[in-house]
Amino acid sequence: PKTKIMTYHAYYQDLPVYLNRTVQIVEWEGELSAGASWNPNQQIIIKEQTFKKAWTSGHPLCIITRQDFYNNILGFSTPPVLVQTEDEHVLACNFNPK
Repeated sequence: PKTKIMTYHAYYQDLPVYLNRTVQIVEWEGELSAGASWNPNQQIIIKEQTFKKAWTSGHPLCIITRQDFYNNILGFSTPPVLVQTEDEHVLACNFNPK
């Protein structure tokens, strides 16, 4: 329950429902852009810089993204731990969840 869940440059609209929890979205708006613009202080859609700070904060965090975007975080100072891949989708964490 203390692990943050984020989608990285992608949005999986069923994920919050299946997880029954809030999922933050990194640098993606799509159809959510109108709602996000109504509340500039919202904390659901976050910027890349905010994500990088969270990723390296030591707080447990997992992301779900596409493989091509996963490659963007391989060079982070806290390297990702690849947990699962399915088709072109990746689940990775900033800690070893096993």
